[in-house]
Amino acid sequence: MSAALDTRHIQSLVFSGHGRHVHSLVVGLEVEDLTAVRISSLRLVDQEISFGLSSGQRTKALQFMVSAPGLVALGVDAARWANLDTAFLEGIVGPQRSRALGDVGSNDPGGWRWNDRQVHAMAIFYGAEAEEVDQESKRLFSSGSGWKVIFEQAMCSPPDRREPFGFRDGISVPRINVSGGDAPPDGPELIAPGEIVLGRRTAADTEIATPALGIDGAYLVVRQVEQHVQEFWSFWRSQAKNDEGAVWLASKAFGRWPNGMPMEAQSPGAPPPADEKKVQAPLRFASDVRGRRCPFGAHIRRANPRDSLDDSPEVSLRLVANHRIIRRGRMYGPAAPAFWYPAGVEVPRLDSGDKPASDERGIVFVALCSDLTRQFEFIQQTWMNNPKFLDLNDESDPIAAGTNIVSNDGHFTVPGDPVRRRIPGLPLFTTIRAGGYFLMPGREALDLIFRPN
Repeated sequence: MSAALDTRHIQSLVFSGHGRHVHSLVVGLEVEDLTAVRISSLRLVDQEISFGLSSGQRTKALQFMVSAPGLVALGVDAARWANLDTAFLEGIVGPQRSRALGDVGSNDPGGWRWNDRQVHAMAIFYGAEAEEVDQESKRLFSSGSGWKVIFEQAMCSPPDRREPFGFRDGISVPRINVSGGDAPPDGPELIAPGEIVLGRRTAADTEIATPALGIDGAYLVVRQVEQHVQEFWSFWRSQAKNDEGAVWLASKAFGRWPNGMPMEAQSPGAPPPADEKKVQAPLRFASDVRGRRCPFGAHIRRANPRDSLDDSPEVSLRLVANHRIIRRGRMYGPAAPAFWYPAGVEVPRLDSGDKPASDERGIVFVALCSDLTRQFEFIQQTWMNNPKFLDLNDESDPIAAGTNIVSNDGHFTVPGDPVRRRIPGLPLFTTIRAGGYFLMPGREALDLIFRPN
């Protein structure tokens, strides 16, 4: 049992995705007038940024993060941040890191709209209405603030919690073990505070050395991921005899039915009615040793293998505990036409409040962790992109793999009895449009950042 966590100086996104606030806005910022930035941003820390646990009374929220170039632009003494995470300091767009993440070809950062070498800071607003979060952004980052707004992206958390492909999202998101107690058997999984919050004990009972600038902070991965909805369902329809078969195949690729129910069916059929208790129950794969229910290569099994990495489920769970992240992403863009979806799939109720110049839609993926390499990059490279994951030989994640992965032949395998089915020629269903690594500082670290040296 670990010690209870003092939450008062930690930004609230660590503890909550602000789900009550349906609309949100990501704002990319550049330092334009350092003196003005220091004055206006200290007011942000004192009056606007959300810290600690929510009592359920908040009518809005604001979270704030900085990039490594942002620390330079803010005039922070290099000695204060020299020992921060190497991946954070180097940024997400280096050639070696791009190869590891699969950010090459169509995902190459050269074609991104923004990256963490260009953005000094990022703010995320949350509120009940799209107009409300837009007004908050204008109020806090007007010309007198010293900040220059270089991009904005509206997002939403739909009531049905379905992402653009039509599958329920936000399931199996772990929580920080704030109290230090044991997780209830039928509740959400709890992870050690040090897996997310810098300067705290990790799952391995170690503490990551961090300078004062990192204390009570967390690293954020932000990636804008366009989802090609029409191409997604056209492909699965082309592989099946009817819509029912297309939904079954796509669900095998995801690892859950669109309504969030665990994937257990071994042949096409209608998905079972949603049972919230079963949807939220912790998944386990140790009894599915051949992947008959949830294929080895399914998206959710790759993203979190749980108890299936070792002959001992307990050993596997301990291994996986070293690579957990917390996701806080949201959807963006308009709803897709209903006829793109097969019968049996509810059309996602997307409404980000945005008025995009195109019909692009997708997810702004946001993940929190304390070690970018050990957690996010490991998951992407070793589990998601790896063609030899578990018992496989030549296939990467069927939903969100990187591009140009060596030995990935574009297959997806559905185990069966007596024979498996190999589905060839998977197209790319997603494209990375922007991204970066950021530090979301604690209250005292923000004070260090914005006060003159």
